[in-house]
Amino acid sequence: MALNTDLAGLGMPPLLANELAAALPISITAAGTTYAGSTKIKQNQYLVNCTNANNTLSVGLPAFGGDTGCALADYFMVVNASVDSLVIRASTGVLIAAGGTNDSSLVLGAGKCVLLRPTTTTAWGALVGA
Repeated sequence: MALNTDLAGLGMPPLLANELAAALPISITAAGTTYAGSTKIKQNQYLVNCTNANNTLSVGLPAFGGDTGCALADYFMVVNASVDSLVIRASTGVLIAAGGTNDSSLVLGAGKCVLLRPTTTTAWGALVGA
């Protein structure tokens, strides 16, 4: 399967190349305790794996729109492969609905994964796996 760089190199627009390219798992390092200080998931990192969570470090969901933001209805899978909880944060004014809560952050337990999808410009839906 072609990578996004291969497709863009053939003249395909970058945003389209990102959507059509193979979704490779990306290792991400959690950092910070706020959205501003967190490691941000990029708009084309649909599958990320974190191994350094420590109950406080966090990753931030991508912003909406523009050349560097995600599109509505994009799917993002976050895997917490560490032995501690990982905090997933949304930007200011954006909420994550998961497991009966609606908050600006989601605590993902050790060894768990979550499927996230922006449903509006101010809301994400999340399905947490076992």
